[in-house]
Amino acid sequence: MSLSVVIFDQTCREIGGVLGLSSVWSTGAALFRTNGRFDAVHGVASWHQAFAWLAALPEPLAEVQFWGHGTWGAARVGTERFDASSLEPGHVHHPDLSRLKQRFIPGGLFWFRTCQTLGRAEGKAFAQRLSRFLDVRVAGHTGVIAWAHSGLHCVGPDAPPAWEDEEGVRPDGRPRWSQLHHPRTIPFWRQRLPGWAEGS
Repeated sequence: MSLSVVIFDQTCREIGGVLGLSSVWSTGAALFRTNGRFDAVHGVASWHQAFAWLAALPEPLAEVQFWGHGTWGAARVGTERFDASSLEPGHVHHPDLSRLKQRFIPGGLFWFRTCQTLGRAEGKAFAQRLSRFLDVRVAGHTGVIAWAHSGLHCVGPDAPPAWEDEEGVRPDGRPRWSQLHHPRTIPFWRQRLPGWAEGS
């Protein structure tokens, strides 16, 4: 047996009376777990907590989704970044990631359900380096995601990123908001990677 799991950032709490996204992520992930899509869901306040939880699960990992905030070339828990520098020896994340890469089944998937993480040159480089480091497929989005998740791409250890650096970037340099009519878009409720996203 192998597991499909969700990790979400639990630090995005209510600010000034406005509901934080942690509640949305927690509720959504729990609902998808109830219908059998995921085997486990876990909220974290740091990347160390995330990696330690994944490494301690009793079965190998088929798929990990991270629900949280992101930016070009990075995903965040609170203000803590997970990016290409995390893969360097000596980085605080490196020992955790070295343990984690033993836990995935062949063909495993790490999917960032975050804004912009695979956007621009930074996102492409992060996706490819992480894919090679963990020996898994890495998926994510190039634009700002909400109810629509645009710019969905996936790379494998031997497949270089094939999308343009400018995808998900407006002419003024700001990130582009997702829309259902944009290319490579799925709605938030789609929780399986579509076939057209593979190797893209």
